[in-house]
Amino acid sequence: VANNANTTATGQNAQATGNNATASGAGAKATGKDSTATGTNAQATGTQSTASGQGAVANNANTTATGQNAQATGNNATASGAGAKATGKDSTATGTNAQATGTQSTASGQGAVANNANTTATGQNAQATGNNATASGAGAKATGKDSTATGTNAQATGTQSTASGQGAVANNANTTATGQNAQATGNNATASGAGAKATGKDSTATGTNAQATGTQSTASGQGAVASGNDSTATGQNAQATADGATASGADSQATAQNASAFGQSTRAVGDNATTMGYRAYVAGKDSTALGANTEVTHNSSVALGSRSITTRDNEVSIGSLNAPRLLANVKDGVLDTDAVNVRQLNKVSGQLGQRINALTQIMERNSLEHRAAIAGANAAIGLPQVYLPGKSMMAVAFGTHKGQNAIAVGYSASSDNGKLVFKLQGNANTQKDLSGSVGLGYQW
Repeated sequence: VANNANTTATGQNAQATGNNATASGAGAKATGKDSTATGTNAQATGTQSTASGQGAVANNANTTATGQNAQATGNNATASGAGAKATGKDSTATGTNAQATGTQSTASGQGAVANNANTTATGQNAQATGNNATASGAGAKATGKDSTATGTNAQATGTQSTASGQGAVANNANTTATGQNAQATGNNATASGAGAKATGKDSTATGTNAQATGTQSTASGQGAVASGNDSTATGQNAQATADGATASGADSQATAQNASAFGQSTRAVGDNATTMGYRAYVAGKDSTALGANTEVTHNSSVALGSRSITTRDNEVSIGSLNAPRLLANVKDGVLDTDAVNVRQLNKVSGQLGQRINALTQIMERNSLEHRAAIAGANAAIGLPQVYLPGKSMMAVAFGTHKGQNAIAVGYSASSDNGKLVFKLQGNANTQKDLSGSVGLGYQW
C-alpha cells in the first residue's frame, strides 16, 4: 500500500502511508511524514523516522532504529543494534540489547544500560542509572547521582562518586576510588592506587594497598595503614594505628595515642611519644627520641643524638653508658635549677681553692704557734726554783717541740721561814710570741 504523495511500498503487505514515506520489506510500515521502514515488519511511524532491520521500530519524530527488533521511541532517539532500545528523548542506544531510556542518555555496548537523565553507559553490560551518571567499561556501574565509573566492573554508587580502574568501588557520597580494586567507602573518602582502601569518613588512602580506615585518616605509600581517627601514615608500610598518631617514613610505626614517628623503621609506642631518626624507639609516655638508634623506655624522658639511651623517668640523655657525650656551648646558669658549665665550675673551684689556701695558711700558722707555745711551756717547766729559806734564784731554761724552740727566764724567792715561795717567769718562742706567768705559794 502506497497511499500518499511520493510514497513507495515494496514487499508483501508493505505500507507507505505518510507523505514522502518509503516502506521496503514484508509487512514494513512507514506511516510518518518523510519516514523510512526497511526490513520485515519494520515500523517507522514518526515524522522523519527511520527503521531498518527486522522488527525495527522508530515511532517518534526524528528517530532512528537500526537492527533486528531495535526500538527508537523517544523524540530524536537513535537505537542501533539487535534489540537496542532508545526510549528517552534525545537518547542513543548502540549495541546488542543496549538500553537508553533516560532523557539525553547514551548506552553504547552489548547490554549497556543508561536509564536516567543525562546518563552515559559505555561497554558491555555497563550501567549508568543515576542522574547525570557515567559508566565506562565492561560491567561498570554508575548508580549514584552525578557519579562516574570507569574501568571493567568499576562501581560508583554514591552521589557525586568516582570509581576509576578495574574493580574500583566508590560507594558513598563524594567518594573517589582510582586504581585496580581501589575502594572508597567512607563519606568523602579518596582511595588512589591498586588495592587502596579508604573506609573512614573523610579519609584518604594513596598507594598500592594503602589503607585509611579511621575518620579523617590519611595513608600515603605502598602498604601504609592509618587506622586511628585523625591519624596519618606516610611511607612504604608506615603504620599509624592509634587516634591522633602520625607515622612518616618507610616501616615507621606510631601505635599509641597522639604518638609521632618520623624516619625509616622508627617506632613510637608510648602515648604522646615522639621519635625522629632511623630506628629511633620510644616506649615511654610523654617521651622523645631524636637521632638514629636512640631508645627511650622511660616516661617523660628525652634521648638526644645517635644511640643515646635513657636509664630512668624524667631524664634527658645525650649518650649512653658505653658512649657518653660532651655537652658544649652551655650558657652560664642563672637560676637554681639551671645547668652550669665548666667556666662556672672553674670560677667556683678557683674561689674555693683560694679559701682553702687561706684556711691552710691559717691552720699552718696556728700549728706553728701551737708547737712554739708547747716549746715555751717546756722551757718554763724546765726552770729551776729556789728551795732554801730566805734565798732568791734567777734561772734560764730552753724548750723545743716539733721544730719550734723557746727560751724561758725565771725568778723565784723564798721567805725567811721557807713557808712562802714567790715565782715569776717569762718565755719567748721562735714564732715571736711572748708568754709569762707569776705564782705565789705557801707551804706548811
